[in-house]
Amino acid sequence: MAYAFGGLFVAIILSGFASVFAFSPYDVGIPSGKGAAIGRAFGQANAAIPIETRVPPLSLQGLLQIPLWIGLAGAPLLLTTTRGRGVVEDCRAQIRASDIPLGLTIGFFSQVILVPALYYPIFKIFGEQDVSEAARALTERAKSPFDVAVLAIMVVFGAPLFEELFFRGFVQHNLRRWIGFFPAWIFASLLFALVHFQVVQFPALMMFGMVAGAVFHYFGRLGPAIFTHMGFNAVTVIALLLL
Repeated sequence: MAYAFGGLFVAIILSGFASVFAFSPYDVGIPSGKGAAIGRAFGQANAAIPIETRVPPLSLQGLLQIPLWIGLAGAPLLLTTTRGRGVVEDCRAQIRASDIPLGLTIGFFSQVILVPALYYPIFKIFGEQDVSEAARALTERAKSPFDVAVLAIMVVFGAPLFEELFFRGFVQHNLRRWIGFFPAWIFASLLFALVHFQVVQFPALMMFGMVAGAVFHYFGRLGPAIFTHMGFNAVTVIALLLL
């Protein structure tokens, strides 16, 4: 599993460094409190940086997914090509035409039925929370057809492909050989939820990780899990774009 953690670490580091350099000319967050706002304005004035807010284009954030995806795909590709039989065999990266409607249907019902059912008791105990906050922050920046296309590539196509390859095909499938299906399933789902760094969305991410992991295990290939992930993400993106 050293390769798995190494690949994940590299993915996060590459994405983090790329974000720091790419977003440095932009104001991507407003500190809370008057003192913080005054301090920020003073610092910007001294550095001759315009004080007005400048939001980075969505296309830039799309490009910043590339280092993350390189890190996620790098470990499976490196390990399976140098020590195994290739990524198709060792990560079960097979896709069939029938996986498209099957996966999209599972992803759709996971989003519209399982997520609300999961959060109903949580909201009863802890109060209402904005589960769609992170997704809304992205979709609100899609102001043109080009932005919508970038958003779709990032969230609906790219993320499901690379995340399922890493978390299900690489981590869950290979860990299962050592500790069995159930512990590997839980671990991969937990890791998937944790690396998104989203507290409110954690229960839904954990739940979906388990759904995708169960789909992958049952069908024995990545295709259904990838399209399940695509369907799950697409429901949120489409709903927020239409609201």
